[in-house]
Amino acid sequence: MELQDIISKIDIWQEWHDNYCHFVPLFIESAKSCKNWKDWNKDLFHEFFERGGDQCVSSLQQGYFTKEEQVKIKEDWNELAPMLKTIAESQDKPLWEIYNKIKKFLRERTSQDRRAATNRLIASLQPNLLCTIVQDGCLKEAFSLMRNADLKDVPEFDSNSWFRSSHLLLSYFKDKLKSNSAYDLCTYPWQIRDYLKNLSENQIHYMEKNQLYINLLKANKNLVLTGAPGTGKTYLAKEIAKAMDAEVEFVQFHPSYDYTDFVEGLRPIKGSNNQIYFERKDGEFKKICKKAIINKPMDKDVFQTLWKEYLLTNPSIITISGIFNIYLSRDEELTKLNVSEIRYFESKHIHSNSYTYSCDDLRKIYDNTYSAEDFCGDAYFVRYGEIIISDMEKTIGLSSKRSYSGRSYILIIDEINRGELSKIFGELFYAIDPGYRGEKGKVKTQYQNLIDNDDVFVDGFFVPENVYILATMNDIDRSVESMDFALRRRFAWKEIKPEDRMEMLSQKLDHDTCVKAIRVMKALNEEISKTRGLGSAYQIGPAYFLKLDKELYNGDFTALWDMHIEILLKEYLRGYSNADAKVEELKNVYFNSLNGKTVDVAD
Repeated sequence: MELQDIISKIDIWQEWHDNYCHFVPLFIESAKSCKNWKDWNKDLFHEFFERGGDQCVSSLQQGYFTKEEQVKIKEDWNELAPMLKTIAESQDKPLWEIYNKIKKFLRERTSQDRRAATNRLIASLQPNLLCTIVQDGCLKEAFSLMRNADLKDVPEFDSNSWFRSSHLLLSYFKDKLKSNSAYDLCTYPWQIRDYLKNLSENQIHYMEKNQLYINLLKANKNLVLTGAPGTGKTYLAKEIAKAMDAEVEFVQFHPSYDYTDFVEGLRPIKGSNNQIYFERKDGEFKKICKKAIINKPMDKDVFQTLWKEYLLTNPSIITISGIFNIYLSRDEELTKLNVSEIRYFESKHIHSNSYTYSCDDLRKIYDNTYSAEDFCGDAYFVRYGEIIISDMEKTIGLSSKRSYSGRSYILIIDEINRGELSKIFGELFYAIDPGYRGEKGKVKTQYQNLIDNDDVFVDGFFVPENVYILATMNDIDRSVESMDFALRRRFAWKEIKPEDRMEMLSQKLDHDTCVKAIRVMKALNEEISKTRGLGSAYQIGPAYFLKLDKELYNGDFTALWDMHIEILLKEYLRGYSNADAKVEELKNVYFNSLNGKTVDVAD
């Protein structure tokens, strides 16, 4: 990340910045000429020395002296004034010794070590050398936040000297932002610290919220995220899976999606003679369940070692089930076990229809990690390979040497209610129940009689404990199926509201656009919630406002309204007697809030 990138996103505190630019030159000139504090302009002295709280010009939200301490310091101002004058006259050179003398002078006249207040006086007189972060803790935090934001070349914080640290930080800004004015440079550090701190807190809050969703999914095994359009449900589902370090499969339900797509079914395949055959194939849900049982693919080196062991335990000819013969190559390379291949022949045609298997081929078949393009799509190649693996399991105990891990597997079902759910899930209503996960929930599928003997589900299908279903749905969609109560009972439900996903906007939009988008969205959604026949389920989610990014509408709220939001609202209100008038009211709320004419809705 570049410093300029952050600068472009921060909210410039214009009023404070302008006051700083106005007063600080006056501070400097007065310090040069005034020997007594009474010689200062009253209002100017108040801003420089007396004023405290959040509005202090030279050190926003940081450092001030108590009334009693101010009186003591004023009594000896003639001793302090020459040191202030020396600093004010040196705008290009840090005066470490003078800083420490002032620090000692003030410490003797205060009840506590008013380091921030001390730093404030000095920083107010040297804006070219010291920044406006005057509290040690805040300055240290700024260094840390900038480093965590992956900014390049951030210097190390000097815990022994605020003065040196402040000078280092401002020097860094000068180097990275060569074209900026001195008053911009010395005020940026506080604003950037504030921005990065809020960003960090938002990220922590975001992670905490995600953890709540993770806990909900782990406890219930099946979770449906519901909510208004554009609340980022699908994106959130992917974020949850990522946070769980889960292996993910993604499917989207639609009216044509059925049991054969989801669980299993007969699929046409093209044979070697160009004839079409039907073969039972696993659907997406069954595939991920198998992965969860097999879990971790066999390490290449481990499998190669086991393959060599298998070769050593067998003669040159191996007979399997009396149907197929496996002939091992007799070249010198194989004897040394550097080449791992066999030639596979059908017994009736010893010199034709041969298949050659490498060690890697068999590992892919064993792990079920081959694709449709592998082995030229030859189903017989896979079947014969499975027979070899079956023999390896019998002779060297291959199956017992599989690697297992505790990884989670998540099937994300997008728009779950757009499919005919009873048809898609079939007999799995029982198996997906959180209380019947594992082999205790085993069920016979519709194609059970076609499952191979070496299939992990040969005795019945079950959903492993480490498989989770995470679904999304928009329950106001008028063109979808409703979920029956049998399926609803097996899922936990969590409504995602627009205000739950505000981080989507801060992550994608520049600061000004983000602030406006949040203000408009809150005002519009509040009005939608008040609208009879609509309510919170019809609110506008932040995903709509992401279209305001630079690549699409570049902050053009009018285009967003015309092209997306107005059309959606008209669809919501279709059939209402006062639809046009209500849309116009919502339009006024939208644009009035954009122009700051409405009060923000409370969080």
